[in-house]
Amino acid sequence: MEQYIFPAVGALIVGVLLWLLQRERLVLEYEIVESDPFPLEGGIGKYFVCELKNNGNRAIEKISLKIEAREGRILSIKYSNTQLLNIDEQNGSLVEGIVPLLNPKEQISAILTLKGVDVYANVRIQARAVGVTAKKKSSESIPLYYKIIVAIALTSFGSFLAYNAGSLMAIKESINDINVHSKFLQEAEGKPDQPQIVFATLNRAGLSQILPGLIDISGDTIPYWKTGVYLMHSYLLDKGNAKKYVNALEQLSQAQDIAPSSKGFLLYFAGRIEKSEGHLENAAQYFGICKKEAPLMYEYLMAQDPNYDLEAVKAWLIKNK
Repeated sequence: MEQYIFPAVGALIVGVLLWLLQRERLVLEYEIVESDPFPLEGGIGKYFVCELKNNGNRAIEKISLKIEAREGRILSIKYSNTQLLNIDEQNGSLVEGIVPLLNPKEQISAILTLKGVDVYANVRIQARAVGVTAKKKSSESIPLYYKIIVAIALTSFGSFLAYNAGSLMAIKESINDINVHSKFLQEAEGKPDQPQIVFATLNRAGLSQILPGLIDISGDTIPYWKTGVYLMHSYLLDKGNAKKYVNALEQLSQAQDIAPSSKGFLLYFAGRIEKSEGHLENAAQYFGICKKEAPLMYEYLMAQDPNYDLEAVKAWLIKNK
């Protein structure tokens, strides 16, 4: 009897789980990340990164978007993709427009520079479309029943396989479907993505002012390796803050989701900055960590190191600034 019960229960639970994952979901979420106040000519400024994302599995059309500064005035705005937004009104305190289409997992972001603010200044986002209103991104988005069903499904899979070893191929397609949706489950936990990690790291290192330029060359993804290159180039034009750039590179190299190759890249740049500053002991320490934790990248980078002419890079940056 058990040989029939376990497969039936397992198949039922897997079917329910796949239905929950694949059913149509209209989910529009926003997130606002702000920098520490920093001095601007004639006052105090703050950066705000405002992000709107379609976290469902169905495209959303004609999204009405409104971003409002509650204090101070908007000095400048930079959009991640101007093709995704039609601006109807933009002034010193308000941005209004329409997002014609936002596909599943697609996002649009804007960096606002506000002037004449204090530490408590903030902005407000309102976005809505037919059938959905944007909600603030939650740090705990997965419903409890999702987690319970996943746990039961895994247990049932174990029993199913124990009694039906010959049926493995029959459930292979279902397992593949679950793997396709695993990224959704991870994102729904509310864990920060690379852009948020980079944003917070630059703030802690006292380098929040370089974020708009970094986003201009990187877009929404802001990979760690490209952040390292940008920090290195920024250091060459701002050597008085060498320690800040080293600290940022070191902190980013400790990110949990960083690939070994990117980690080695960041540690290499930290070592090169220390070497350029004459801190040979510190440089050797960073190079040593790079060799230990990313040996292949270390070997690759050190092979080209004699040809990495920082003065030539600096001259190019100054010429093309």
